[in-house]
Amino acid sequence: GGMLSVADEYLHQLNPDARLVVFGQEYNPESYAICGSDMMIKGQSLENIFIGIK
Repeated sequence: GGMLSVADEYLHQLNPDARLVVFGQEYNPESYAICGSDMMIKGQSLENIFIGIK
């Protein structure tokens, strides 16, 4: 969530009309939970964030 959130914020600074769709994968369950919490707090979608090896 951290790097994805920063990328989203940076893109919107460059172009407020841009729409970023993020994708992510985390192997570590604790890191995945932190990522999910961060994204939910910021109102971002977890639709394309996965845990484990895909």
